[in-house]
Amino acid sequence: MASKSFQYRHHNKGLYPSVPIKLIHLGKGLIVDGIVDSGSNYCIFHTWVADQLGLPWQRGRKLEISTVSEKVGSYILKAQMQVIGDPFECEIGFAKLGTSFNLLGRIGFFDRHEITFNEKEKTIVLTEI
Repeated sequence: MASKSFQYRHHNKGLYPSVPIKLIHLGKGLIVDGIVDSGSNYCIFHTWVADQLGLPWQRGRKLEISTVSEKVGSYILKAQMQVIGDPFECEIGFAKLGTSFNLLGRIGFFDRHEITFNEKEKTIVLTEI
């Protein structure tokens, strides 16, 4: 089981439990930050991420997602994700978000990792399950 600790990262005006994520499609990889969000059911990434990888996000299964401030139309596709250890397939929603955050949610991410938040030290530890 691979395990790794990450320092919280600055996004906008705050520190968040954010980790670098590599998304892979047809041999092409892109590393972006994702905020580990226990309040999110799905992993949600901006559509520009899919565009960079050549993922046809508009062909995904349409799903309306509620955020704290709005309802957003997203398109769910399967893609390869790598955080620590080997890549794995994950359902990811791609949406035109009103925030600058990519979110790592419970379905497909939390169910593959043991996650420890340390607010005092501003660290997050991910361990593959």
